[in-house]
Amino acid sequence: MFAKFFKPKWQHSKADVRIRAITKLKASNSEQHQILSQLALQDQNPAVRSAAVIKLEEPELLCRISNIDSDHQVRHLAADRACRVIIKTESCDQQQSINSIRQLQDNDILTHIALHIDDSTVQQVAIEKISDQTCLSTIILQAGHSQTRQAAAEKLHEAEIIEQLCKKSAAKTKPYTALSVTNYGISANSRKPGNSFCNNKLN
Repeated sequence: MFAKFFKPKWQHSKADVRIRAITKLKASNSEQHQILSQLALQDQNPAVRSAAVIKLEEPELLCRISNIDSDHQVRHLAADRACRVIIKTESCDQQQSINSIRQLQDNDILTHIALHIDDSTVQQVAIEKISDQTCLSTIILQAGHSQTRQAAAEKLHEAEIIEQLCKKSAAKTKPYTALSVTNYGISANSRKPGNSFCNNKLN
């Protein structure tokens, strides 16, 4: 009879009470981390799971949640949280980041990691996971390093996306080529001999 009065708030029957309890838990505390993990994985209420996900700092667990949760918003939140933890490199080591990225399925999240993480090895793993051609073109246009742009170009194969890249590049620089990326499995006739998509855009 009196058991319910001694239950911790995170076990309360009302979701809003559990959510308030979560705000007081810290992932840095091993016992509280276990509670947060349990709630993020097992609570029946998606709002409670979301509240727990926001507090987690373990990228591999977050990526797992992003793949298995039944609620789309919770999955996306977990992937976004994993992204933030991975980019904040002091929160996890390189191998943790790599293992986590290999679990991620969201191309937009992977693109964000590729564009914002400083670790080139982790960045390469993120690019290797990206299949969406538009995301790859975003990396080619926005990445600050030629090695990053080149890695994305190696995976580019849709002619329409490539043509769009050429037009955007030509608008920013002097006219050069329609397309010539034969080294990366992409080919088209060059409008101007001696120029190439690789030379003008990736370097």
